[in-house]
Amino acid sequence: MSLCQQPYRLACLAITAVFFGGGGLAAGTVQSVKWMEDRPSGVTMVQSRLATLGGSRLARDPAKFTVHAVDLQAGEYTDPQTGKRMAYRYFLPPDLAPNAQVPLVLFLHGMGDGGRDNLRQLTVHEGPLAFVQPEWQKRFPCILVAPTDDRGIWVNASFDKPSESLRMAVAIVDKLAAETGHVDARRLYVTGLSSGGIGTWEAVKKFPGKFAAAAPISAWYDIGPRKFWPKRMQTAVWAFYNSRETEGVRKGCNGTLGMVAKLGGEARMTVYAAGGHDAWSAAYKEPDFAPWLFRQRLDGGAVAGTVVGKLAGK
Repeated sequence: MSLCQQPYRLACLAITAVFFGGGGLAAGTVQSVKWMEDRPSGVTMVQSRLATLGGSRLARDPAKFTVHAVDLQAGEYTDPQTGKRMAYRYFLPPDLAPNAQVPLVLFLHGMGDGGRDNLRQLTVHEGPLAFVQPEWQKRFPCILVAPTDDRGIWVNASFDKPSESLRMAVAIVDKLAAETGHVDARRLYVTGLSSGGIGTWEAVKKFPGKFAAAAPISAWYDIGPRKFWPKRMQTAVWAFYNSRETEGVRKGCNGTLGMVAKLGGEARMTVYAAGGHDAWSAAYKEPDFAPWLFRQRLDGGAVAGTVVGKLAGK
């Protein structure tokens, strides 16, 4: 990487540092979408349907959740290259048939939301726990895995190689696939908020052919040189942010969605008419989000216990 490129990647890390919390969005109240003048060609604007939740059977309010972070199983991964360890929490649907395969959702937390208790990544913002609630599992059975990183920075200053933390997070996906035998390799999904959303963009780019869908929330991204992107985008992306977010988030997200569309991938965006950094409180409540996510599937076959696409760090 040239010296002229490096400042842009370092800027990504610096900007991430201011996005590890923040409110400004009342959960469940945002209903509109603002048209963005810099919306790239090929990107679909999706209007929020929070106002039409009505009698939806899916649990969406964290205050009403019956499955919590402490109910998820604890695991630890040791990187064979460095010996570094990464803790994670995961949920495996109960009573799966011996040969049953279900989708897996990888959740990447934001900066400041990690730690050493292996719980904080799912307790600071509980939205991702919607995936493991009984109502969701009945309609969309899936495995949820949430690794934790001390810093919550999933990117580095390299355009062509994943960061150590992201490489380990993806390796945990492979680990669970091999250990459980229940992972549908064609239906791997990744989502994250703030810094974790930047990590979600990174996963789309650095692990082509790995994830069928991605949902980065409140996250910008530095596209970098075209040569480091895959020739064809296989990952469908739905991004979310607030219309009164920072200019960096808005333009970075829009530009990256434009790249996804240019490479032939499905690119959609929902922009809430709200301020602040927190768009995730609304995004995970969208009535169309789960149906969209779980219908995404990669083309091609899969070998039992092995995740298709590039292995972590390869």
